[in-house]
Amino acid sequence: MSNERLAKKDENDTIGTMINNRSSFFFLLLLTTTLIAAHFGFVWAGGSGYKLLYSSHIQEITGTVRIDHAGTEYLGKQNDVLRRGEIIQTEDGSRLFFEIGSDVRVALDERSILVLNRLSQNDISLHLTAGRIFIFTSKTHPVTLTTLHTKETILEGALSIVNYDFQQTVSVIPFKTATEVTVRKNKSFLTSTAVNIRETDPSEITESAFNADAPSVAAFYDWAFEKTGFRNFEIF
Repeated sequence: MSNERLAKKDENDTIGTMINNRSSFFFLLLLTTTLIAAHFGFVWAGGSGYKLLYSSHIQEITGTVRIDHAGTEYLGKQNDVLRRGEIIQTEDGSRLFFEIGSDVRVALDERSILVLNRLSQNDISLHLTAGRIFIFTSKTHPVTLTTLHTKETILEGALSIVNYDFQQTVSVIPFKTATEVTVRKNKSFLTSTAVNIRETDPSEITESAFNADAPSVAAFYDWAFEKTGFRNFEIF
């Protein structure tokens, strides 16, 4: 083969290699861009739409509240910013009041463990591992609470959940609202009255004789109603 043909072949091989490398580069760039876009929710990339994350701030702490952030624990204090994925634990005699955005207010009783699963504009989801929580939303805004085998959602009004984890029992207590309840992902119902749910298999659902003025819980609910502004809430 002549030197001219060899040179031409080498030139073609070089051009082919450059084209292949460039194609690989643009493919990887497109793939990376798509994955990042999907992560942030862009519909064209297969996401479900961009979700604005709400800011969440501690408004008041009584006693000691421990917060786990990605395996690192710190003591919560007033005005701290709470982040998605954090685990909040209140100790004996402790309480926590915090806000999510401007419309969702949360009061957490002593000896409670709460996980901030999601804090986006259209998806606020909290998981109560143990203890007592009171949530008030003053506008039409979905808020979801979960336990080991239950899921509760409200659009407006207030909801309290008590997770007696050692008894495998959850009390669902709606205030001036109806709550959609799902048990073990296969049994759903709507309730505007308090119920107790045994998280056993099969589950058991019974009426609850809940009384917010009972001596054992009155102090917490009086404080929660005051802090969240629930006392002034009216159904139109």
